[in-house]
Amino acid sequence: MRGGIITEYDGRKVERASDLPRAVAGTPVGRDVPLSVLRDGKPVTLSARIEALDVRECAQADGGGKAKPAVGLVISRAKDAL
Repeated sequence: MRGGIITEYDGRKVERASDLPRAVAGTPVGRDVPLSVLRDGKPVTLSARIEALDVRECAQADGGGKAKPAVGLVISRAKDAL
């Protein structure tokens, strides 16, 4: 299995799908936050840096329609971002 299930964000349990976008939206841009993830049935601790959401990229990913305010989450390997 590639990827995982986020079980905690910044020390808070993620119990419902709606918990994570709200928590991310309330986090200042540029802040590093710890994530607890269940990957291949094993707990893993990761760190994520919060970045501003580019509304233009959302519109392109959504087929170029009119951009709406959104909250998104993209997780990538740290070496991929360097």
